[in-house]
Amino acid sequence: MPAGTATVGLLSQGGVGFPLAAAVGGTLLVTALALAVRALRAPRSPLVAAGCLFGAVGVLAQLALVADDPASQRAYLAGLLGGSCWYGVAVRLLTARLTGAGRQWLAVGSLLWVGGTVSITATAAPATWPLVWALLLGLGLALLALGLLWRPGDGHTWAGVGVLSGVLVVPAPLGLFVGREELFVVYLLVFAVSAVCWSLVRLALD
Repeated sequence: MPAGTATVGLLSQGGVGFPLAAAVGGTLLVTALALAVRALRAPRSPLVAAGCLFGAVGVLAQLALVADDPASQRAYLAGLLGGSCWYGVAVRLLTARLTGAGRQWLAVGSLLWVGGTVSITATAAPATWPLVWALLLGLGLALLALGLLWRPGDGHTWAGVGVLSGVLVVPAPLGLFVGREELFVVYLLVFAVSAVCWSLVRLALD
């Protein structure tokens, strides 16, 4: 089955792959909600709780929209916004403590979700707007990371913003010059390798 057909099947309603995507999103949702509940206990962190909940709303909206239209622009933006909120929360939590499977998975999983949103939508959409939008957003975040680099005490923040910027920027040249179906295959490989590497790092840290 061609990669493009597989991608459409992944996101289309009733497709074999949609339950898989929903399952990955479900684990992130459960993790985010658990972290939100924990953030509302003493010592409270309303910003963390708000980021977790806002990200959950974005991803739920994305899943609802792509079930009907895999190339939905609203779903694309909702997924990027939701995943980015989760990633921001994870960076904040990991700055305080690296251990904890929940915060680690929220960081790794949200990056994979953002990358998947770009790669899968780019393959399903008939135009190149997903890649162009991702490139522009990624370059904007790169400029923000450079600005944070010069602020004392923001080492973790600028590095976190830089990683998210790379996740958005890298798919654009691959999809535009190599091919969008090839981009999807590369994303699948990155997903598998990232999951394995995170598992090994988690074991080492814990």
